[in-house]
Amino acid sequence: MKFFASSFLTLVLGFSTLSSAKLSDSARSASVHHRAIIDHQERAALPEARFGLNRNKPIRGVNLGSWLITESWMMPKFYFDAQPNSQPLTDEHSWIKAHPDRSVAYAKLKDHYKTYLTEADIQLMSSYGLNSVRIPIPYWTLEDAAPSPDEIYLFKAGRPQMRQMLLWCKKYNIDVLLDLHAAPGSQNAYDNSGSRAGVFWQTKQSYYDRTITALETMVDFYVNNASYGGVVKGIIVLNEPLVALNNPNQWIPFPLLKKFYIASYRAIRSRVSAAKGAQNMPTIYFSNSIIGTDPWMPWIQSKYNDGTFLKGTIGFDLHRYQAFTPLDKLTYDGHINRTCKSGTNLAAVQAVLPVVIGEMSDGVQLRCVDYRDCVGRTMQQDINTLNSKSSNYFSRRFWEAQRVIYEKDAGGWYFWSWKSTSASQWSYRDSVQQVWLPSNPNERVFLPSAAEKANGQCVSKNPNHGIAFRTTSS
Repeated sequence: MKFFASSFLTLVLGFSTLSSAKLSDSARSASVHHRAIIDHQERAALPEARFGLNRNKPIRGVNLGSWLITESWMMPKFYFDAQPNSQPLTDEHSWIKAHPDRSVAYAKLKDHYKTYLTEADIQLMSSYGLNSVRIPIPYWTLEDAAPSPDEIYLFKAGRPQMRQMLLWCKKYNIDVLLDLHAAPGSQNAYDNSGSRAGVFWQTKQSYYDRTITALETMVDFYVNNASYGGVVKGIIVLNEPLVALNNPNQWIPFPLLKKFYIASYRAIRSRVSAAKGAQNMPTIYFSNSIIGTDPWMPWIQSKYNDGTFLKGTIGFDLHRYQAFTPLDKLTYDGHINRTCKSGTNLAAVQAVLPVVIGEMSDGVQLRCVDYRDCVGRTMQQDINTLNSKSSNYFSRRFWEAQRVIYEKDAGGWYFWSWKSTSASQWSYRDSVQQVWLPSNPNERVFLPSAAEKANGQCVSKNPNHGIAFRTTSS
């Protein structure tokens, strides 16, 4: 009896414990479900930014290039001063590694973050009629510490300046497009990813996972914060990932990037929270991976059809340069004609999803590819190589053609970049001062005649009125 009573008690207690556990699980499940409903309601209550879809307010912006990720061609002296011998440095990773004392490199970077861009820059952008900035952000700004010894970047140090930048943008009514410019492992082996050693992003699951986490952190820091007033209107999930359509073992397999785009879309949208301070749902932008838009369009349409993506919530980040081979061989008229004709394709894509020209410039020549060639060169010296009468006229015509097409047939544009130390046609600030670009984007000097329009021209060959460039060489 004693044994029976004990067993019975154990059975009763066990049943009671199991029942409590089931009730607890049910309560937890109900709680999770309730939270999910609340989260959905919060997201539904947030207005979609629909960034790039407002035809009455085209995006007119600049990139904040070489700020949180340095690029040697934009800052020749910064790199040359760290060069230990005749061997050039290739990227920020090699620049840091070139310092025997890493603390010296980190101190230089911290100073660069603080001084390269100031409130005066944002104020000047606003006075020039710009309404947005595209901010390239590396993953090491979003992570707290290096997970491995070979990742020698300066982790999290750019956060105070990033916070200040968003407050300045709020003050001057400048919308922000955040751009994850560098991912773990490097998504393109360009210097703008921090490392030119190779494309390794696709080789480790941890790189993929950390990229998703970085985007979630981006939302936590810069979207779910009411103090920024909702200035963040869009997020580019990954800058210029290299896709291998024909050789998936070389770069990023196309199916993997599509999978990442879906995962990043879901991660960002589920992370945005009105309760935590978000004031709008940022539009999510995908890079076309420099393979054009045609390979993407059937997939995008299929994801609209099955409900994976909602229309008005995604867009394409396209980059349009004419300074790379073979386009750099075009004549002045060839560059203009190419720009004017590009509107047909842009309009077709824009009819399916928003298109923003995330990078473009007024340059048709690469400058300072080897930064050592530009050490000591002043901005005026660079301008003096590009300011003949015909070059001045072309620079203004080329700018007007791009501005007109990218606003008429796309959602707007971002010039690369706001500033540079020695590449004048890649510096918006210095191009305005030279009058290659107007201080008011609405100003037109090369309005086409009716006959020129009928011939497919978006700018005239001759100015409609006088224009005085700051300098003209003989």
